[in-house]
Amino acid sequence: MAIGPLLPSAANAGCSAPAKYEGRSDNWKVSTTYDSSADIKSYEIRYIGKEEALDGTVGYAFKDSRNFQERGESAILRKNMKITGRFTVVAPMEEEDGFVLEMRWNGNQETIPIERKK
Repeated sequence: MAIGPLLPSAANAGCSAPAKYEGRSDNWKVSTTYDSSADIKSYEIRYIGKEEALDGTVGYAFKDSRNFQERGESAILRKNMKITGRFTVVAPMEEEDGFVLEMRWNGNQETIPIERKK
């Protein structure tokens, strides 16, 4: 039985692994993904602090990034709260090693470094 050369599938041609970034503080855990081959970027911000529930708003803003400029607010903070976003992108990803996420809640503020995972 003859075996021919293995050729890469056309579906895999030009694909690259998504760029993943992660950061963490005592109160927050954040992960972001930029998938150029699918033209999608997404983020997840999760509250991991000790407070069960707090009144007020939670504000977030990605800073010092050419790929993530999102910001927003949520009406209330709860244990295991999760803030997510998913977007279609039209521009190619800009290479960057990291950026920061600024969180504001219940009179507190943290700046969380987010680094690219290899």
